[in-house]
Amino acid sequence: MKPILYFTSLFLCISGAYAEVILDGTLGTLGALSGPDYAVGAELGQQLGDNLFHSFSQFNLNSEESATFSGPENISHIFSRVTGGYPSSINGLIRSTLPHADFYLINPAGLVFGPQASLDVQGSFHISTANALLFQDGHEFNASQPHNSSLTIAPIKAFGFFTDSPADLSIDSSHLSVPIGKTLSLIGNNFSVSHAQLTSPSGYLNLASIAGQGQVELPSHELTVSAPRGQINALDSQISTSGEGGGAIYIRAGQLVLDNTQITANTLGATAAQGIDVQVDELSGSRGGYLSSSTLGTGTGGKVQIQAVGSVTFSGENSEGKLSGIQAESGNPTHTDAGNAGNIILEAGQLNLAAGAQMSSTTFGTGQGGNLF
Repeated sequence: MKPILYFTSLFLCISGAYAEVILDGTLGTLGALSGPDYAVGAELGQQLGDNLFHSFSQFNLNSEESATFSGPENISHIFSRVTGGYPSSINGLIRSTLPHADFYLINPAGLVFGPQASLDVQGSFHISTANALLFQDGHEFNASQPHNSSLTIAPIKAFGFFTDSPADLSIDSSHLSVPIGKTLSLIGNNFSVSHAQLTSPSGYLNLASIAGQGQVELPSHELTVSAPRGQINALDSQISTSGEGGGAIYIRAGQLVLDNTQITANTLGATAAQGIDVQVDELSGSRGGYLSSSTLGTGTGGKVQIQAVGSVTFSGENSEGKLSGIQAESGNPTHTDAGNAGNIILEAGQLNLAAGAQMSSTTFGTGQGGNLF
């Protein structure tokens, strides 16, 4: 719980001290933009092919403030970095008017999203405390040493971490959502999610805690980590790719702690689900902390796959009677015509179920229950 309390205090401190969006001049324009509705046009950065690059010395948004990114419709990627050495406090709206653009924001000094933070983007949204964005042709867009950067038309390859102690990432009471079928990625050290909602309906969610030097790649919507892994603490939160077809959730961490937090990739329609893939050292869920990739529609449910080096522990229920554990079910008492359930695949050094916690791959109707491996 300490990371959550620490970042709540940090958020309050930063939000009171900063409320500016300042260009650092490394890509041309230098100076502060006019708020509270900051207009970030393509002319303020540099465009190569369908890649648009922006560079800020500070990037902070208070409540009721917004930053709107715009430019030519052929842009497919917006790459933004913060180079000033101060954490970014985001408590306003990040908007992109570009119809096909995925958005990337990195700040190696830290990122804090507050209660009023929200997204209005057309594509996917990726945030990280990485030092640099790495591209397939070997070029990099470096936020720690901006003058070592080389812009490129190449596709992005990975997030690069060049320090033994990456900065922290905090999502405090935020509701961050991307459009149907898109990807939401959150990658940083000492990753805390408190009283928040993270949603990508029928899309992809990537959560990773990185505690040292290495890379995080996003090949074909998956999540490949070649770096030491830190802790993800999730308290009183909802993390979901549930939709017409349940999307995919990828989690990579040393320790994953789910305290009254539900991670769901449920199928609500006719499209088959993809499921949940967790790779950790240890996993614990309490007070109704659970993972679910069930089907309430005619589509097939997804699998829940967990690989833990050490222990997996679930215990208890929350105030609404939701039990901790793992679910991959077909239907419920009011949805009996659902499709087949997915499987639960669990590898762990030790498994502990207590105080009513359960693992369940069952059927409430015409669909078949899944298997538990």
